[in-house]
Amino acid sequence: MELIKPKQISGEIMTLIEEADKKMIIVSPYYNISNWPKLLNPLNKLKTRKVDAEFYVREGEEASIREITKFGFTAIPIKRLHTKLYFNEREAIVSSMNLVSASDEHSLDIAMKTETKEEYNEIVEYYERYIKREVQQQPQQQHQPKQVYYDWKEELDRRLEETLRRNVYIRSFSDHIQIQAGNRYEAGIGTEFGNELFLSGILSNEEYQYAKANHVFKGNKMAIYLQEGGRRGSSYVYDMVCGRMSRLKSRSIHSLQLDEQELIIDTIHGFIVGVENFKKMKREVTFPPGV
Repeated sequence: MELIKPKQISGEIMTLIEEADKKMIIVSPYYNISNWPKLLNPLNKLKTRKVDAEFYVREGEEASIREITKFGFTAIPIKRLHTKLYFNEREAIVSSMNLVSASDEHSLDIAMKTETKEEYNEIVEYYERYIKREVQQQPQQQHQPKQVYYDWKEELDRRLEETLRRNVYIRSFSDHIQIQAGNRYEAGIGTEFGNELFLSGILSNEEYQYAKANHVFKGNKMAIYLQEGGRRGSSYVYDMVCGRMSRLKSRSIHSLQLDEQELIIDTIHGFIVGVENFKKMKREVTFPPGV
């Protein structure tokens, strides 16, 4: 094994990535690569060259998982992961360095690179026995969610535009988001009574009265209720339909737990589409086609 000097470790890892033709395995508990342009260039080339790349990360390290998925790769969580290992189809590096830009700049690390086929095979055998087998033995639900979104609001926007066939605009505020989808909606997570998703959509008074008289809105995943508007002091509050879903792990609408992204996207999407369908139905009742 060849000893790599501390200041040369990141360069050797980048060379390993650049020289990968068929596969690249990266095992690191922690990742922080967004501000590491010298590393991002060879990583992005893995995709353009269609190299089979695997990224292993310590289970529960959501910031690191986001770093991986942000650049279009899949993160594979491993319980209690502490190994740092990098190899392509020819050479391997064992190191104390995580794939974190600060480690390259400030940490004193050590690394060894294989020099013989026998040494390389020993590293691959370790990987297959202790890393890959660990993934295979973990229950499926303990793996990362089926899909992780770097910006889940972009996915919500895409789905709403696809369903409603109109432009949708999402604005972020300190404690909530505002969604313009023909009608105006708001979504946020409150923590006063436990982590609770709240949604609201504006209704005209006529829509409000119709929904109230006919018990239009019913929720499956969340509680749906009507809120009558009117003057509140010096301001006026619109009639609204509202929804609440409790028992979340996420504490902020701007930083969802990865395993709750899909649930919250689906819930907000369903709420908005349901209200928009009601509004369309109400217009057709009031103004039948041909009238």
